[in-house]
Amino acid sequence: MTKYLNLKLLRQSLGLSQVQLSTEIGLAQGYISELEKGKKQITDEVISKLYDRYGHDVVDEWMQEPPVVQQTVEREINNFSGTGDVSVQSGNSIPMEAFNKMLDELAEQRKIVTKSQEQIDRLLGLLEKK
Repeated sequence: MTKYLNLKLLRQSLGLSQVQLSTEIGLAQGYISELEKGKKQITDEVISKLYDRYGHDVVDEWMQEPPVVQQTVEREINNFSGTGDVSVQSGNSIPMEAFNKMLDELAEQRKIVTKSQEQIDRLLGLLEKK
């Protein structure tokens, strides 16, 4: 099974808009949008640009094996007609609205963690200078 990168969650965890990300890594905003929607595959070149700009540790946090749940959700989203539930395991489902809300909340939590880590790093830097 190949690894994949959830570019949207990576971008949101960095607190960036599509325009900001596109400027920082030198790609068109429309291309970023197509990558996030799965209309285009993320190439090694794109991953390399992300590694160069944000480092392996940051990017690799969002690089993962596609779990069965994710594959099922992606299939459901591709077939989604605007209403209904998302199947997550055989016999189980959650409403699409709830699933999207969970993704949004996860992105918000990642922003908070990232900002907290940046503050900790700055404070540690100040302490080291003393």
